[in-house]
Amino acid sequence: MNVKMQVIDLVHLYNKTDEYFWLNISECVNSTKVELNISDSNETFDENSIVKLCVQQKIGSSPYVPLFSVKLFWSLLYASMIASSAIGNSLVIWIILAHKKMRTVTNLFLLNLAIADMMMALFNANFNFIFMLNSHWPFGQTYCKINNSISNLTVFASVFTITAMSFDR
Repeated sequence: MNVKMQVIDLVHLYNKTDEYFWLNISECVNSTKVELNISDSNETFDENSIVKLCVQQKIGSSPYVPLFSVKLFWSLLYASMIASSAIGNSLVIWIILAHKKMRTVTNLFLLNLAIADMMMALFNANFNFIFMLNSHWPFGQTYCKINNSISNLTVFASVFTITAMSFDR
């Protein structure tokens, strides 16, 4: 009987684990060496069986849950960061849009940076903070994809705006 090893695509395997979201599957898959033996007979490969095996080996372990004092510290830090970002960027947006003399090329670049930063603070940082505290994403798979898209969009907008500002100078 010939036995061959098959390499497991961890990204594909991780995407198959929606039903096990509360068990911190990434830690399980990364820390457990799961070997899959496939004989030459045409047996099918089932990723879910690998996930179940991995979960069975890790029963009893739970995701990292920070102490209350640590959660309180991070909550205050994130709240102050998000509040200062929202207030500061709102002021920049208001000043540039309310006063026609402020609508210069450089200030329009700053307006773009302020909008991107505000989007990051309001639509990304809050949700990532909740995920960081609880080691669980309660907002669903759709908003997970939207959240990652917003993150990429705002970072690209900031980088390209700063690049355009440097060319303009």
